[in-house]
Amino acid sequence: MRPCKALFALLVAGAVAPDCCTEQPPQLILQAGVLRLQSLPPTLLSEATIARHLGTGLTTSFLFNVDAGRALKAQAQVRARYDLWDERYLIERWDARPDAPSRAALAPAALQAWWRSLSLDFGRSSTGSNPPTRATIELLVLPFSESEQRDAQDWLVRSLRKPEPVGGSLSAGSLHGISAALLAASIGQRSLITYSWTVPITVESP
Repeated sequence: MRPCKALFALLVAGAVAPDCCTEQPPQLILQAGVLRLQSLPPTLLSEATIARHLGTGLTTSFLFNVDAGRALKAQAQVRARYDLWDERYLIERWDARPDAPSRAALAPAALQAWWRSLSLDFGRSSTGSNPPTRATIELLVLPFSESEQRDAQDWLVRSLRKPEPVGGSLSAGSLHGISAALLAASIGQRSLITYSWTVPITVESP
């Protein structure tokens, strides 16, 4: 099965889990004006929906949205793809640090320890001497990377769009193409599972 077909089948057939929270929320640390997320829930990668997708060979994207009000709204992302040939997880970290994107190749046994030690920078707070005290963290676990999403959308539109007949009226063929485009767009809106926390921000000295 072609990768695009496999991804499309997974997105259409896979159940989307409801929003939920884990027993141990992550922490937000404000140090020298920079907001950092750390102490991610250690059991999150073991959640059945996530663990199952991590072994597919497709990218699992962890998209973090942090909202600290007017002080800071920012995103960071972690991408993990299991290389079935080398039996390694290929990891990318995208955040506000100068070395981003940072990449690593991990043996399966090392993945959990890496996750527990992961920290993500969201950039500098804009409030100066009046730092934010709380923020909302949203984590979307997506069953694709941006490039896989674009490939699947392009393949879907090409596969479902029928040739237009001669003439300028809105035909069944053009309606079919519109439906294909809408379905392709929906690929970017599906997440495996969504987590949401509202947590205090701890201010630490540099």
